[in-house]
Amino acid sequence: TLHRRALLRERMSSMFSRLAVWRSRGQESTGGSIAGMIHNNLISLISKGNGVYVYGGVGIGKSLLMDIFYETAPTTKKRRVHFHSFMLDVHKKAHILQCSPGYTGDPMRTIGLLLARETSLLCFDEFQVTDVGDAMVLRRLFDTLLGQGVVFVATSNRPPDDLYANGLNRDFFLPFIDLLKARCIVYDLEQGRPAVDYRRNHDGNVSGLWYVGHGQSVEQMQKTFEAISRTKVEEANATKVPLMLGRELAVEHAASGVAWVRFEKMCSEKLGSSDYLALAERFHTIFLVGVPPLTLENHDETRRFIILIDELYEHRCRLVLSAQTAESPDELFQLHTKAEMEQMEAAAQAHEMSERERKAAEAMAAEDLQGRTERLGVKFKKRHHMASGSGDVAALRELSALKDLAFACHRCTSRLIEMQSLDYHDIAKSHPAAAVDESYCLFPGDPRNAN
Repeated sequence: TLHRRALLRERMSSMFSRLAVWRSRGQESTGGSIAGMIHNNLISLISKGNGVYVYGGVGIGKSLLMDIFYETAPTTKKRRVHFHSFMLDVHKKAHILQCSPGYTGDPMRTIGLLLARETSLLCFDEFQVTDVGDAMVLRRLFDTLLGQGVVFVATSNRPPDDLYANGLNRDFFLPFIDLLKARCIVYDLEQGRPAVDYRRNHDGNVSGLWYVGHGQSVEQMQKTFEAISRTKVEEANATKVPLMLGRELAVEHAASGVAWVRFEKMCSEKLGSSDYLALAERFHTIFLVGVPPLTLENHDETRRFIILIDELYEHRCRLVLSAQTAESPDELFQLHTKAEMEQMEAAAQAHEMSERERKAAEAMAAEDLQGRTERLGVKFKKRHHMASGSGDVAALRELSALKDLAFACHRCTSRLIEMQSLDYHDIAKSHPAAAVDESYCLFPGDPRNAN
């Protein structure tokens, strides 16, 4: 709730006010909680440019705690960003550098040095590595950032050793994990306790935000659109949202900071995080029509839908949604059942041992080959590769990808539930588009309308 958030912010502010006392006395407080962890390591965190890596399940408070840390950190040179968006920006800057005439340096080092000039604290939400392009550059980038004294704070659903699990050429990524564990305080927020999704615990909901089927449901959505935008859907003009690289995103109907869009347009076309970001910044309220059951058969659309919801949630947009069949957010995603997941995991674990044995045998053969070739005066170069056509590796990769998708679906469901709450709608008033919209108002289904 907002009260809990304000209380935690007050406690964090108090910690920073006592920093000078701790520094002079050389004392550190103790405790097994996340607050105690920050107490214990605050001085070294700020003075030595180390980091904190917090991981755990969905809705247990990782982002909330990081946000409070960010808001109360005693520096203006700070940046809070979703990790996926950050890496998109890094690759964009790297491309510009590589295309610059006469540039011959290391783009990751250059970008790291530039970031270090602008930022002393970097806070990353949803730190995960699934892209081989990200995996290959993270060590060089963060080696530069941490070497320049930048404080690195991240939340993730995975412990460091599970990042980029079973990814292509993962051997090249392992030095980054070593760097992360050497320079960061790693904290498991669950600590073996059953995870609690606090997004499901709130003081009340706004009704009329989730519709099912066609016909009457769409008519009700249209009435809600009219009540919020003061314009009928059919009279609201189409508009285009400018995107990167000169592209545009067509919005079917828009009026007074409210957009009416269809699932097939938003999630069936090749759109990405930066495109949804532009949509979220432009409109304070989104009506999304015709969301089908989200399964592995339409996994591309499923992933885009998750990214869309992530951007809307991060920017505190209000959402009205119509689903083809799902009666609630809990019924929207239809992936593997729990029994099927357990069966796949057991099979992958059985394969894992044979994979380790294969790698060990390869390493021994490589060392023997290196010794024999060096005696002949031939320079030996180790090759890092994945076994071609290995069913074991394919099974592990499939399981890892499915686990990532399952977690993303779980997080998305949790966020969709919170986006219907009164607390979320209180925060949504801070959206920049809402601030300039004189007609911005509560939804008809908001119980506070009766007051």
